[in-house]
Order: sequence, then C-alpha cells, then structure tokens
Amino acid sequence: MQNFMTLYIAEIRKILSKRAVWITFVIGMVFLGTVDLSNILFEKYTYDDGVVSGAEFEALQREKGESITGRVMDDSFYSDVRKDLIQYKVEHEEAAEKNSEKNMDEYPWIWYCADRTGHEWLFNKEIRSLGGTKNVRVFMEGTAEEIQAAKKARLVSEMNEEEITEDEKAYWLEKYNKTEEGFKYSFAEGYEIFYEGLDIMTCFVLLVIVIGAAGVFADENFFRTDVIILASKKGRREICYAKLMAGCTFSILMMLLIETLCLVIPLMAWGTSGWDTPIQNVFIGSAYDMTIGQTVIMTYGISMIIALICGIFTMFLSHAFKNTLPVMAFQTFLIILGFFGMPYKFGLLAKLWDLRP
Repeated sequence: MQNFMTLYIAEIRKILSKRAVWITFVIGMVFLGTVDLSNILFEKYTYDDGVVSGAEFEALQREKGESITGRVMDDSFYSDVRKDLIQYKVEHEEAAEKNSEKNMDEYPWIWYCADRTGHEWLFNKEIRSLGGTKNVRVFMEGTAEEIQAAKKARLVSEMNEEEITEDEKAYWLEKYNKTEEGFKYSFAEGYEIFYEGLDIMTCFVLLVIVIGAAGVFADENFFRTDVIILASKKGRREICYAKLMAGCTFSILMMLLIETLCLVIPLMAWGTSGWDTPIQNVFIGSAYDMTIGQTVIMTYGISMIIALICGIFTMFLSHAFKNTLPVMAFQTFLIILGFFGMPYKFGLLAKLWDLRP
C-alpha cells in the first residue's frame, strides 16, 4: 500500500508539473471571469438624462431584487412592481418619452423605467416567460392567474414546436402545474450567469483535463521510459493503477476547482440570494419541482461524472495511441463537436444528443 501511495503521489506531481495545464488554466479563468463580470466592467447604459455605468446599474438591480426576494408572485406582488414602474414614469415623464422603445406599440417606456427602478432583471425574465414584448399588456394589466396562464400557453407552444408526444406533454404539464402554487420570487442573477456560462466552462475544463491526462501513458512511450517502469512483473499493475487513480483525481479536482471559481465570481457580484427558492427563477418554464440550491448540487454531481469519464477516456486513448498529439486532437474534435445541436425532427437521437456534456 505504501508503495502504491508513493507511485500515486509521483503521478499526481507529474501531471501537475505540466506548464501547459496551468497556462491553459490561467488563460481560461481570466476569460471566464471577464465574461461573467463583463456587464459590470465594460457595460454603459446611455439615456437622454444621463449615463449609468455597469457597476451602478447592476448594484441597483441587486438592491431592488433582494428587497423583494422571497415574496409570493401574487396580485399584490405584481401590483407593487407596476406602481414602481408607473410612478417613475410619472416623475420622469420627459425622459421616459425620449427613451421609449420605438418598436413597441404598448408601454414603450417600460424598459427604461424597469432599468431605472431596478426591476430590469425581473421584467426581462417575465417578458421572456410570456413569449416576448408582444405580451407586455398581460404583465402590466393581467392578474397573477392570467400571467401564469400565459406562461403555460407559451410552454405548450414550445412543446408543440419540439414535436413531443401527447403523453410526454401531459407528463411535463402535470409537473409544471405543481411549481405554480405559491411561487416565490428570487433575485438570482448570480446563479443565472453561472448557468449561462456552464457550457463554455465545461468545455474549458475538459480541455484542461485532456492536456493533463493525455500524457499519463503516452509520455512514458515518448521518453522511452515505458520499458523501464513497466519491466517489473510485480509492480506493473500497481503502476497502472497509480496512473489511473492520479488521472481520475486530477480530472475531478480540476472540475471542482474551476466550477467553484465560476460559481463564486458571479455570486460575489450579484449576491447569493435565491438558494432555497424555485429553479424557475433561473430556468424559465422548467417543470422540475426543485430549488436553485438542489440544482447547483445536482450540477456539481453531474460535472464530476463528466470529468471522470473524460479523464478515463483520455487515458485510454493515451495508452492506445502512445502519443499525446493524436489524443489531444481527437478529444478537442469531440469537444468542438459538442457545440453543435441536432434538430428535434431526429426524435430519440436528438434527445440523446441533448444529454451530451
């Protein structure tokens, strides 16, 4: 056992000593962090009555959002939001008119007032769940029940476009109905930004894993040390197990480290509120009866499995090709292929493709 641990630690050090791993890690984290904070760092909101920096804009959204977090989205909730919007319009009539959206027939001033009152994130989420600005009247004049009915109608429309069966539609609508009862609002922009960048983050982590694990077996062949270290009949199995364990450990730790950093960065900027509120605050139209916190935990679990599979497959290719170059080329091709979707007309095949990392 002591011999195995010595080999295991030596293999971990060998992987972590690769400069390419840490260069890729630093470049990737700078890129991901910059993307996450781009609204705060680089954005400017220009209105006829002044310019608002991205930091000021997001601070207002967070302050207002956290002040109404935890409230049930009933008639009283929507009434208070409308009062804020209308009151701001009345107090800033001229600015509201000048900053009106030209392509909106009804309530053209609403985006401007939502920006300036701190309701932009809420309004944007609600309008998307209703199917666009053509349904702004429902948001401004409908009851909470009518708003929920409009959201469900949009969900059914999306299901029809995806051509799912009637049984599937009934199943998901039954689950969705359970999420509507006493729905609590939460300002969860930090979690939303984390999930918006999850696909890119996952691809970046897989790339780091490939760079680190591609040489676990191939490097021994490249440096002609395979004959020496694998010559011992008694120690060969221990060496192989140590390499596999080191590669798996590296894969899981990289995913854990990068995913945690990508979650912490937006939460530090937009706050952690919303952990115990419904997932629909982030994923519009989701039929799952889960909290955001449960979703994050589940995401971590799935990510660890993906990292483990990627690490094992990369090491298998490393042993098969005995050269890091084809391993990295093949794995990079698969990562890039993952960016492409498949039309729903392919049925089960398209659904299976949607499950890809």
